[in-house]
Amino acid sequence: MYVSLDSLQSIAIYRIDLANGDLTRVQTVAVPGQPGSLTVDPTSRFLHAAIRTANSVSSFRINEENGDLSYLGTINVHWNPVYLSMDRSGRFLFAAYFSDNRAGIYAVQESGAVKSGALQVINTDKNPHSILTDGSNRFLFIPCRTGEVVLQYKFNASSGALAANEPDRISTPDSTGPRHISFHPLSHTMYAANEYGRSVTAYRIDTSLGTLSPMQTLTMQPRSPYGNVIAANTGGADVHATPNGRFLYATNRGPDSIAAYRLDPATGVMTSIAQYPTEKMPRSFAIDPDGKFLYVGGQASGKISAYQIDSASGLLRYVKSYQIGSNPVWILITRTGTQSSEVGENINGSGRTFSLSQNYPNPFNADTQISYVLPSAAHTTLRVFDLNGRCVAMLVDRFQTAGLYRISLHTGDHASGVAASGVYFYSLESEGYRQTRNMVLLR
Repeated sequence: MYVSLDSLQSIAIYRIDLANGDLTRVQTVAVPGQPGSLTVDPTSRFLHAAIRTANSVSSFRINEENGDLSYLGTINVHWNPVYLSMDRSGRFLFAAYFSDNRAGIYAVQESGAVKSGALQVINTDKNPHSILTDGSNRFLFIPCRTGEVVLQYKFNASSGALAANEPDRISTPDSTGPRHISFHPLSHTMYAANEYGRSVTAYRIDTSLGTLSPMQTLTMQPRSPYGNVIAANTGGADVHATPNGRFLYATNRGPDSIAAYRLDPATGVMTSIAQYPTEKMPRSFAIDPDGKFLYVGGQASGKISAYQIDSASGLLRYVKSYQIGSNPVWILITRTGTQSSEVGENINGSGRTFSLSQNYPNPFNADTQISYVLPSAAHTTLRVFDLNGRCVAMLVDRFQTAGLYRISLHTGDHASGVAASGVYFYSLESEGYRQTRNMVLLR
């Protein structure tokens, strides 16, 4: 876990015990200014930090053994970056400039550091608050809070160029304030946390056109609201779906609460299930890669609270609070290479071909392994489908280097949709290749 400590001009690094969610601080890294948004490349080898007081971005190499950070360099980006993200290949970095009504695209060098000089700078509507590509890496969206729009772009993953889509935006009702967004890992759905509306809106993504259509909006207010006056910067803040696509959570400042929703894995439709009081001014939060624990930072409390996610209901159980330091503004969790249940052997594509092996054991009861070979680096997906063709689990959805990979499928964790006895299909897609096999779950 990486935490931006704005007032202390540093990034705190914590190790997560996935058995109980406990945090152990392992390092604190000084940065040249006040850090904000953090992002990592798809291989979890490099981290980039927005240094808002210096209008810059700093890059670090992640130590795969212990998660420590080694400084690679800092570039000036001319404006104040409120939000950073990377494309699905890890070749490009995006920055949203909230107060400057702009967004920028930057190339990433082989060393992992961001290259100085923007490839492209675009003008946006007022107050762009986040910027992300969808799962296909072909489309990009920018919610503009005060502009009351979500901008829609086509993204060229080869050149890094953005082109306005048609239409180039979808407008939101007055007093909505779209802020941060998150994508469902299985269905073609995007969720937006609305700052002014203190709500979450689900949008259906047209996968051929890359355009949005609003599907549903639910409040993130507690059922018994405590506090009716909405002051500046105290509304909805952040939103994230769990890795298995079954639950969604959003933070709400002012009432200082977490809203929990159940998601339909096939359609992405939300059902409100609970709201929880939490740390004061809960701006940023993160969910661990296994979807077991949720961590919320309190800007005004200087603490992080840990919650365990019930895998069946999505309800949260408070675990513990940690004194982190003044003004924790961003939380990012990633799994380093040595921590991953995914094992890769770099073979550089030499003499190897694309292949997907039969899972072992098969039939299986609770756990099984799936192995495959990639002849070249590419964005890769490994999905599980039921007999009706419905995607019930996304096991891999990231850029991977050439190599041999072994993925562990746990019916209770990664693939909660794989539950009932029967035949399932698993399909691997990468760089124009596709292969599908079947497997049998016996309870």
